[in-house]
Amino acid sequence: MLQNIRDNSQGTIAKVIVGLIVVTFALFGVESIVGNWGGDPELAVVNGEEISQVEFAKAVELKRRQVLNQMGERADPALINEEKLQKLVRDELIDQKVMLVDADAKNMAVSEQIINQQILSMPQFQSGGVYSNEVFLNTIRNLGMTTQEFKAWLSKQYLLSQQRNALVGSGFVLESELGRLIKIDRQRRTADVVELSASSFRDQVDLSDEAVKQFYEAHKNEFVFTEKVDVEYVLLDKAEISKTVNVSKEAIEKLYQERKAAFVAEEERDSSHILIEISDVVSDEQALEKLEMLSGKLASGESFEQLAKEYSDDIGSKSDGGRLGYAKKGVFDPKFEEVLFSMEVNTVSEPVKTSFGYHLIKLNGVDKKPYADLGEVYASLEAELKRGDVLKAYLDLSEQLSDISYASADLAGPAKELGLEIKKGEVLKDGSDDLLSNPKVIAAAFSDDVKLEGNNSVLLDIDGDRSIVLRVSKYHPERLYSFEEARELVQQQIVEKNQAVLAKEKGDATVRALSAGETIDLAWQNKVAITRNDNSLPVDVMDKLFSLKEPVGGPVFTGVQSEMGDYFIIKLKQIDYGDVASLNAQELAQASDAIGSQSGLQEFKDFNLALKSAAEIEIN
Repeated sequence: MLQNIRDNSQGTIAKVIVGLIVVTFALFGVESIVGNWGGDPELAVVNGEEISQVEFAKAVELKRRQVLNQMGERADPALINEEKLQKLVRDELIDQKVMLVDADAKNMAVSEQIINQQILSMPQFQSGGVYSNEVFLNTIRNLGMTTQEFKAWLSKQYLLSQQRNALVGSGFVLESELGRLIKIDRQRRTADVVELSASSFRDQVDLSDEAVKQFYEAHKNEFVFTEKVDVEYVLLDKAEISKTVNVSKEAIEKLYQERKAAFVAEEERDSSHILIEISDVVSDEQALEKLEMLSGKLASGESFEQLAKEYSDDIGSKSDGGRLGYAKKGVFDPKFEEVLFSMEVNTVSEPVKTSFGYHLIKLNGVDKKPYADLGEVYASLEAELKRGDVLKAYLDLSEQLSDISYASADLAGPAKELGLEIKKGEVLKDGSDDLLSNPKVIAAAFSDDVKLEGNNSVLLDIDGDRSIVLRVSKYHPERLYSFEEARELVQQQIVEKNQAVLAKEKGDATVRALSAGETIDLAWQNKVAITRNDNSLPVDVMDKLFSLKEPVGGPVFTGVQSEMGDYFIIKLKQIDYGDVASLNAQELAQASDAIGSQSGLQEFKDFNLALKSAAEIEIN
């Protein structure tokens, strides 16, 4: 804890600022997962408030996606313990519900303005660094939420953070307590250190045949050849195919001519809109009626911009009078776009219904921008044509390879017919490297059809850009190393183990002798005024050094062995304690804030535990 305090008291004033819990937008397709939960009973009831199965299912899927994302490229859903995952999520939801019920009892609330501002600032809802209402609506719909549902969810997270902030931010430290902690935390130690490297004892390790054989016999079950297969395979690789594909100048010019009209005629339109959303609260008829009312206000001379600020449900544009700015075709909803690109400048449309609700659209201006000439777009057109040709060739070859290899007794025929090279490698049951460590490859290589029956595998798609067909040429079952095979590994283990033992024996004996007053010539390194965050010594040595009591009447000797087996002898000579008086006002404030926040965080944990203990919780 002292090191955390030390770290937190550096730089700008250290304060625990508990941010909002923001959605991790890796969760897509939720509706297909939670669709069958509707009729089930609630998951739990906390002080009369329900936690629904739908809420639970969404939270579980979100947590699952987070775990898979942390696993990286080789994420495997089968590795997730579903029972533990669901219990973790259930407990989190109950903890949150306990806090939310308490917040409601205290009449805590969050204004819609704060929620809108938070949504506008979230990068997940931005396009080109600017808030996009379409991105927002599409994203939350993929989460299975309406606008109001998402705002309600975000409000809950805000309330949770308010409670946490209130306790964490109220933490404080007494002046006397601060003085004691500074005395310990800011102390500096002067010591001499000498390292006895484990490797320096290597020559003293017994590596005779008898010693090696004894070690092998005692540990032979640890020396195991993993199950593996030798394989032959043919590989289709888009990168290699790309080297053989050339695009003619004539094809590029033809594509340019086909698109020339679009290149030249492309235009952008500057628009504003007023959106009235259709939701569980506002029906289709009510939304249309409200928009028609606004049309009447416009007809009577009221400002479009002012009406947008007052009535529009597009939180991204309403503060700017509904202004959407310039955009070309393909940006907006097709129905919205169809009307926008048929309008005259400075006119307002009739109500337009899209999947987002009803709009009034105002066209502010039109800007036609001539597209670049052939020379400027030549490279991009060439790349586009080449990508298409490579993809076509890859798909054609994949289909041919799949058909030919399925009917072939080996890979020689498919390789010759398609001009592919037969490569060789080995696949380990617990993985090897790169291509042959792909889970699909491992599963295919060790399948009965390929490993036992000797058939070619099906075409295996590796990553969308590579695919292979393989066959097993030799199977190697799991077995123990023979003594001769294991000799070098055994010797290595004996050396690593015994040189560390010898280093510790020598180090311990030296510490005892020094402590008894003997004089021993050692290559001491003098370390002066070492602080807790010093990184010139291994962590094990630092922990040992700062655990020693103050020297009285002479230095204190001790020793510690690092994880690598090296032994460090420590001679502690002096401790200089920290002093509050030595801190300037800013440093004192930083330390006080950091320690106070630690105290506040513990108070929050205690508060949550107390609420949970007093709550009536029924789990179904």
